[in-house]
Amino acid sequence: MKKLWKTMLAAGVMSLAASLCMGITAFAATESGTIEGGFTWEVDTASHTLTITGEGELPDISKEYNNGGLWSDHADDLTHVVLNGVTDMYPYGDALGMYFSNAKGQYDNISWEADASTNIVKVTGSGKVTNYPWCYVLKYKDEQKFHYVLSDGITDAGQLGYVTGRIEVGKDFQSLESLKFASESVIISKENPYFASYEGCVYSKDMSKLLYCPYCIEEPILYPQVKTIAAGAFDGNLGALNRLSRVVIPWGVTTIEDDAFSGIVGVSGDGQYVVLPNTITYMTEGALPGKSKGTGSRFIYQKDNQLVDNVLKGKWDSYQTLMAYPVNSLAEYYPDQAVTPAQNGWVQENYHWYYYQNNAKQTGWQFVDNVWYYLGTDGVMQTGWITYNGSTYYLRPWGGMMVNGWYQIDGKWYYFQSWGGTAKSQWLYGLDKKWYYVDANGVMLTNTRTPDGYYVDANGVWVR
Repeated sequence: MKKLWKTMLAAGVMSLAASLCMGITAFAATESGTIEGGFTWEVDTASHTLTITGEGELPDISKEYNNGGLWSDHADDLTHVVLNGVTDMYPYGDALGMYFSNAKGQYDNISWEADASTNIVKVTGSGKVTNYPWCYVLKYKDEQKFHYVLSDGITDAGQLGYVTGRIEVGKDFQSLESLKFASESVIISKENPYFASYEGCVYSKDMSKLLYCPYCIEEPILYPQVKTIAAGAFDGNLGALNRLSRVVIPWGVTTIEDDAFSGIVGVSGDGQYVVLPNTITYMTEGALPGKSKGTGSRFIYQKDNQLVDNVLKGKWDSYQTLMAYPVNSLAEYYPDQAVTPAQNGWVQENYHWYYYQNNAKQTGWQFVDNVWYYLGTDGVMQTGWITYNGSTYYLRPWGGMMVNGWYQIDGKWYYFQSWGGTAKSQWLYGLDKKWYYVDANGVMLTNTRTPDGYYVDANGVWVR
């Protein structure tokens, strides 16, 4: 019995010792402390995780940390960090010797998770992303960039920064300026009602307008049916990193908005180029690079493309190299398109005359070879009588407008003023120093009395 009791006592002591030992181990696995401003920190050595909790910007902890305080004793063993409520910190983690392979956190309505092995940052929540705490603590190598996946509910991402690569957004995202921080591809949810994407570029929802081409896509493949290149389409927020090399604007594009190429950074003679199709009907000097951010590019276009040639002729880039590069044919850039010379001038089609400027039928008043013509909404050259803005004009059988003097039409005399409209309800003093009167329809009166009681003879001359 005594022996049994001794055995039980020994077992109990060993059990207590084991429990104490386990308790000490469990206690030693975590260490915690406080930081001014209401923040706390905790290190879990078992999971190699640092957790910082508080609200807002973490104050400068560099002095205390570098003097061996806070969690500095565990810095070499930490691979994960959790930032609960932390929006910003100073200095950056690398200045403190803190590098983490994985990071996650939350603030306001935003939750995020970042993986240094892929450099992917996933952000969920609602509204605008206003802070970027992962930038302060995530370990990444030189030349690597953060790639963002922004969930449905996120509407805006603000200024993501110079280390942004790809951006993928959900159906609620609305900020084009945020998307312009992408230096690589942009992917947009098909359910997004504001934008669409194709081969990494951003378009209007109906795909008719190119809004942004990321500046590190060297040879972008643009949507074939796009019609307009928008202002800032090649103007990333950080154009200094521009690697655009060869850009072929699709055949069928009609409009190049001002500032479309303003951010292109390159040298016109170093192999970088932009090809402009014959289908462009609107482009001005304001579309060219070098006006604000960019430096220049070589622009290739067909020699007979008068509109583009007028824009580019004599224009230099920032390195004093001519940007204009006219060629005889664009066939090598548009192998699936029957490239024909740009139509310019008068063309007769189906017995009607049209006036073209750079493949586009013109409408309205056109001043050609010092003569005014009027083209209908369908582009057809008009002849005969027309009324425009309350005035009456006569266009000769070959289209030219009557001006400056008396003309007989269908047996009646009319006086056409210097700007083309007929004179109406007024006396006219002729070069023969005689007075004539035209009625409300512009017809010269003869053998009758005028509305104010004077008599005119068979030639329309006032008889005194």
